[in-house]
Amino acid sequence: MKHTQGPWTAEPSVKGGYNIRDTDGNVPGIARTYGRYGAEEDEANARLIAAAPEMYKALRRFVDIISERKLQATQEDAPLALLHCDAMALLAKAKGE
Repeated sequence: MKHTQGPWTAEPSVKGGYNIRDTDGNVPGIARTYGRYGAEEDEANARLIAAAPEMYKALRRFVDIISERKLQATQEDAPLALLHCDAMALLAKAKGE
């Protein structure tokens, strides 16, 4: 399964909330927020959703770069190894695995 390619945008909806749209501006779009959490939080949620494809790509690059590196079981590499595991788990979650 593949997600809709980014970038996505968050635009205020005339009905309240935000529409998250793909690069072609398709309606109904990727997702919609409904203003349930107040204007400020609703906008923050919409921007977070809209940033998802770019965050996914950045996380994928991070995992690829760290996977090529030979991490050692040392105190120095431990935090990076933990981040690597977290990143791989998040990518799997995003893919529905």
